[in-house]
Amino acid sequence: AAQAVHPADKAAVRNRRELQLRQMRRDIAKLLEAGQEATARIRVEHIIREENMMAAQEILELFCELVAVRLPVIEAQKECPIDLKEAISSTCFAAPRCSDLPQLMQVQVMFVTK
Repeated sequence: AAQAVHPADKAAVRNRRELQLRQMRRDIAKLLEAGQEATARIRVEHIIREENMMAAQEILELFCELVAVRLPVIEAQKECPIDLKEAISSTCFAAPRCSDLPQLMQVQVMFVTK
């Protein structure tokens, strides 16, 4: 059985990531002041990737919540409900790319068999 993540835990992880990003921005400012532009650009790219990953995880979290709420409908119908296709297909697409969330692979397998 999959365990739900407590909202306080999610907030703590999000806050920790945001603190890391703030520190990275300060480090970039210091690099620029020191004339190390090439290194600063690499760090900026990392920040952009991290911000994009955080946004993607928030969307994935919303899709998972939607699917969880609509599970009775999904189970009752033979075909995937049209209004859930985006959430389900996005979750299945993300599953192999989110190694830190092995539960998504379990969900993907369940949807593939359905």
